Parts: sequence; C-alpha cells; structure tokens
Amino acid sequence: MTRHPSLDIVESYGTELSGKKIVLCVAGSVAAYKSIELARLLMRHGASIKCVMSGASTKLIKPDYMKWATGNNVITKLTGNMEHIDLADYKRSDLIIVYPSTA
Repeated sequence: MTRHPSLDIVESYGTELSGKKIVLCVAGSVAAYKSIELARLLMRHGASIKCVMSGASTKLIKPDYMKWATGNNVITKLTGNMEHIDLADYKRSDLIIVYPSTA
C-alpha cells in the first residue's frame, strides 16, 4: 500500500508529540472546519490522528477532507466492529480531543 502524502508533514514543526496517538472527535459546530487545521498542526508536531465525525459535522465538512488531512480513514458511524472501543483503548490512544466544543 502506498504511503498517504499527508503523512509527509509529520514532525515538520517538531517532535513533541512523536509517537502519540490522538483521536480527534469532530462535533457539529460551524467551527468544525477548523478541525482540519488542528489535525494537521498536531501531525506537524509528530502525532498520529484518527478522526471520528458526528453526523452533524459531516453536514458541515466532508469526511474526505479529514481523510486527506490525516491520511487515515474516518469513522462516521459505529458498526458491529466496535470502533469506539478500539479507539478509546488506553493502550492504543494517548489522547481524545472533542473539537469544537460549544456551550
């Protein structure tokens, strides 16, 4: 399998997050479009990003944009594969970010 070109930016700003696995949960706020920038910034500091998008967020930005930004497949719905359990497993994920968070 070919390496995704978005992975070329990893550690281009630093290595502070090198080896860290971050789950980015994108919520349905108008600020959801900023999640692309956040994912890429975290990657530039060395993190690997897996993205989970709510149904509402997919109406604001396409999952394909997050796949392009992170180089990883995006989870847009839960199936019998129990993706949420896999991503939340503390052995596999170092941090879970819910973004954007609104009052």
